[in-house]
Amino acid sequence: MSQKQIAIVILMLTTTLLLSGCWDVTEPQRMYYVQGVGVDYKDNEYTAYLQIINFANVAKTESANPNAAPTEIGQAKGKTIEEAIYKLYRSMDQEVFWGHMTFLLFSESAMKDEHAIAVIDTFLRFRETRYHIWVYCTQDPIEDVLLVSPLLEKSPTAAKLSNPKNTAKQESFVEPVNLRQLVIGLNEPNHEMKIPYVTVKENWETMDGSKTETVFAGVGILSKDSFKGYIKGKSARGIEWMNDETKQGEITVELENNEKK
Repeated sequence: MSQKQIAIVILMLTTTLLLSGCWDVTEPQRMYYVQGVGVDYKDNEYTAYLQIINFANVAKTESANPNAAPTEIGQAKGKTIEEAIYKLYRSMDQEVFWGHMTFLLFSESAMKDEHAIAVIDTFLRFRETRYHIWVYCTQDPIEDVLLVSPLLEKSPTAAKLSNPKNTAKQESFVEPVNLRQLVIGLNEPNHEMKIPYVTVKENWETMDGSKTETVFAGVGILSKDSFKGYIKGKSARGIEWMNDETKQGEITVELENNEKK
């Protein structure tokens, strides 16, 4: 080997030492993935509910436990939403990844007196979260909504709250709203936005008994400084016909002979 070739080999070996690596990256199986977050407010404290997803039903791996629950819910309280989340960090044994968060669920009390504005601002500032996070409200216990699993035991990523557009194609009762649309709407002159209202009902049966499922049952009206209340059920039926994004809906007409079509 000539001196020139030796010099080239030495140069190549030297430059490899300058290459950056991935030594500080956490392995995917050593992280917890947040799919949804619920927020409640009571006795001057926020309660944060974190829905952690189990990817064993999404992508099979050798280290996955097929008998593990599809999702688990953690909760903690704090004077601010950040304080509650950091308390949850202390109870976990792995790093938390927020990049897969798909929805944010508010209780009625969490939307009153500008509490929701502080929560929205917090999640917009997380560098891992995205603007395309769906926003909902409910009067049911937060944990009851977060523990609902999709029909036929499908992956939690296929849940209605994570993919509201799937059902909107067949029945456009309530228009889904994400964080970006919510922030833009609250900054419009009227300062009001319609947030999909969800509830839990036992509409399905299995061999093991009744099964609960989330249902879009109306909208909650949120402004920058207050919560205006709900429009539910039949009272909300006209909203879909005021929306340009409506794909398909249902109208029942009563004829003179009391026949309904």
